[in-house]
Amino acid sequence: MRGFTATELANNTGDVLIAASRGAVEISRHGKPQFVLMTLKKFEQLNVRAKAPVKQQDSRLLDQPGRRPPEAAQPKPTPEPEATEPKETPAELANRNARDALDLMAALQAWESNE
Repeated sequence: MRGFTATELANNTGDVLIAASRGAVEISRHGKPQFVLMTLKKFEQLNVRAKAPVKQQDSRLLDQPGRRPPEAAQPKPTPEPEATEPKETPAELANRNARDALDLMAALQAWESNE
């Protein structure tokens, strides 16, 4: 997967979009992967595949050591906060979104390696 910094994205948006049209692109901020940019078609394919039930032939692959099912790579839903809990701060929301993006990136890499 090709990678760009957030600054490169801001300064060379066209180049980053061209790269994203060819495959998923990792966007880093402060030296850490934060986002993944891909075509809408690829994103929809990934969502459909993640929601699809495991086929019989795929389940045999999951029995191999080191393999985990696609649903394990998906971000876990955040439980609804109770009325007494404070709302999520913007920094906490950004951190949660970054973790979700990394989980999706791992799922994408696993999916691409199976094609």
